[in-house]
Amino acid sequence: MPTTLPAELTDRVISECILDNNTLSNCAQVSTNWLPASRHALFKYIAFDTVTKFELFVDRVLHSDRTRPYLAGVLELYITDRSSGIPQYGRVDTVKTVSSACRLILYHLSGHLPRLESMFLWGINWELYPTPRPHEPLLLSQFPSLERLTLINCHFPSFQFVRRALVALPRLSDLTLSTTSWPPPSPLQLSSIYTCTPTGPELRFLSIAPHDVGASTNGFLPWLSRTRSRHSLLNLNVGWLTPGTGAEFLEFIALVSSTLQTLSAPLTEEIPLSSLRHVEDLKLNLAAISTWEALCVRLREVECPVVRLQVSPVASPEYTEWARPSVVRGVGLDDEDFGELDAVLMNMRHLKEVTFFVSMPAQYEDTGMVLQSIWARLPKAHKQGVIVGAMLVIHHRHPSEYHDRRFHGQPDITRTPAKAPR
Repeated sequence: MPTTLPAELTDRVISECILDNNTLSNCAQVSTNWLPASRHALFKYIAFDTVTKFELFVDRVLHSDRTRPYLAGVLELYITDRSSGIPQYGRVDTVKTVSSACRLILYHLSGHLPRLESMFLWGINWELYPTPRPHEPLLLSQFPSLERLTLINCHFPSFQFVRRALVALPRLSDLTLSTTSWPPPSPLQLSSIYTCTPTGPELRFLSIAPHDVGASTNGFLPWLSRTRSRHSLLNLNVGWLTPGTGAEFLEFIALVSSTLQTLSAPLTEEIPLSSLRHVEDLKLNLAAISTWEALCVRLREVECPVVRLQVSPVASPEYTEWARPSVVRGVGLDDEDFGELDAVLMNMRHLKEVTFFVSMPAQYEDTGMVLQSIWARLPKAHKQGVIVGAMLVIHHRHPSEYHDRRFHGQPDITRTPAKAPR
């Protein structure tokens, strides 16, 4: 009997543990044959959520001639400060946090991650530095292979700081901005945005949500519309907007509508669906409308070859009863005008798939009734070969509990495909 497993089987076992550092560490100690692949997997991504972890990393990895070479294989970097919130402008917190160490982290890692493809920053507040250095936004340029950048709940000292940081990334193609803010630019700074020479980044994917409902992007989208992203953007995901607000978002959608292939956005009366030309994946959030008829009216304006349509959120009768109608937004699965959607879908000649994201309480047991109900209300689309499906969005907490600290860290929702009727 062989004393070692085939390399293919060893690699398969290790690949199943790629996101579990404790298990990977155990794999590395199984035998010398398991060590190289385990160590390679351990260094595929690195994450810091405490200053102590970073200090140990510097001592045991960066200062070690034996382990430092493995940093060349790092593909993803996560820097997370769970204690950091969006502060009032000008307020500086001197507590030793990941935010306060972020600049030092990036300085230490400069030049050591030649293959880094993705960077994730959560809760980082650059205002913790009373006197930002002029070249500080160019820190990201030390990671020239970076393609994906995610900024969530971050705060920057100025828009110019953000602009210079993004321009410094020559290969950046995927950007996510969520609840990320900076002080409003002055009129002089805004005027410079409109006169700047078109340059990078050349984004293909952009996900952006305002910090406040209906807020502007404080110069970001007007500037981005004058970069090469205007002609390269293929996938746009827009956050929550209320009717009558978000003018910058609407203007930007209209500007890039001729190149977009995927659009995910809230459905409002102002969103320019008729200007879309090449969108094949259309994902609409219906929280701002109250009837299926309103959706039908807007879908009749669509002239692009939509192949896949996603609609959310759709409240099930069980969810409405559980969450109380006063907190349920959007349309319902049992609304009388739901059937009107059938004829509209039939007129979308390229449509092959439509998916409804149906809200359900945690105690719901799926027996196939959701899909059976949808198929019964949309008989023509279902019989003509359009794949009509549903994704159950299971809510584990009542809407009234979302701001209760006792439930911090517990999962809010999970998604699972609806079962087909028997």
